[in-house]
Amino acid sequence: MAHFAGIVGTQSFKLFNLEVAATGITEVEAEKYGFQPVSAIIWGLPVGRPLAKGEKLGLKLVADKPTGRLLGAQAVGGKGAVARINSISIALWSGLKLEEIGYLDLAYAPTFGGAWDAIDIAAQGINEKAAL
Repeated sequence: MAHFAGIVGTQSFKLFNLEVAATGITEVEAEKYGFQPVSAIIWGLPVGRPLAKGEKLGLKLVADKPTGRLLGAQAVGGKGAVARINSISIALWSGLKLEEIGYLDLAYAPTFGGAWDAIDIAAQGINEKAAL
């Protein structure tokens, strides 16, 4: 018999040419549930630098400061936001810590992202900011 273990609440929508996506919980929700949230926002590229034409990808990660546990994420951009949140939702569901997420081996191709993906950069940045 299968057991339903719950969800991480991944969601997305598109408004004109803008992708918006989220997974997990926000800082406000984290405080409500007794966590000590810390967050970081980065503005990166949705594609590799050689193919960039001014596009931006905003990615925010929320974590629990004492444990380094990922709690949630939000992303926005002309492209790539939903794909990033789908990857982060898997990391969230699996219980990966930020230090592990910061070094995920994500597919590299200039059409889809740089050698260091926005996910890696955001996770490394929040680790440094919070000294996790």
